[in-house]
Amino acid sequence: MKRGQNYLLPHDASARAEPVRTTWPAARPRGASPQPVGNTESAMNPFSILLVAATLILAAALVLWSLRKRAAFRSGLAQRGWQLLKRGQSSTVVPAVGDWKVTMTRSYAAQMTPPSTQIVTTVWTAPTPAAQAAALIAGPAPRPELRELATELLGSATAAMTRWLGIDRVSGGLPLHAVPSVDPRLLAFATENYSSPGAMTDIADAVSAWCEVYTAEREHPVVSINDAGVCVRVRTDVLRSFDQLDAFVDLGDRCRRALGRSGT
Repeated sequence: MKRGQNYLLPHDASARAEPVRTTWPAARPRGASPQPVGNTESAMNPFSILLVAATLILAAALVLWSLRKRAAFRSGLAQRGWQLLKRGQSSTVVPAVGDWKVTMTRSYAAQMTPPSTQIVTTVWTAPTPAAQAAALIAGPAPRPELRELATELLGSATAAMTRWLGIDRVSGGLPLHAVPSVDPRLLAFATENYSSPGAMTDIADAVSAWCEVYTAEREHPVVSINDAGVCVRVRTDVLRSFDQLDAFVDLGDRCRRALGRSGT
């Protein structure tokens, strides 16, 4: 064995180990865009393009519809000479000439499920006519099979129940009794000292005309009169459109004139 010979390596020079060579990618020129990875045609196929375009068109249409709706509402207020006032969760419409007002209020009821349930009410009010130390409340009559049941329940309601239902805010805490003489389209209750309201046909006509257009239960109006004046209440936001606001103001005015003619 020759000095310095390594028996762990082959003697043939052609079989000697070659150094490992690593080839690095060519440097990208400065400012050049990176090459896309994968197939760009599959990344943005025609279906994806159409979906994005449809979404953008729909969003633009919704924005345009909202702007037109607001413009129509402001235009309607200007034509009637009404003014919209906002304070917190309440919005109020008042006329340039007149003593009525429409107030829409949003609130949250913690005792309802879920706790974040939002309660919306819109109220038309006027100070006259008024019933001194008396009250009357009326609304659309339920189906015939439920009319008698509703009359018995409300007629026999305890003071605690009337407070829970909010009826005491109308009657001043006085007990209410069914008014049998009213139009069958209405269900009405009044305090003992309230003068006979008669058939209340004009109010029944106004309420029925409203309910023919706005059929949801939350849109059914409740008409009341006490020493604070006349009130018409619905459990919805009539300020969503000027047409509904205009119809609600007309409903309140018709009920007011009808109660005034009844000699309250």
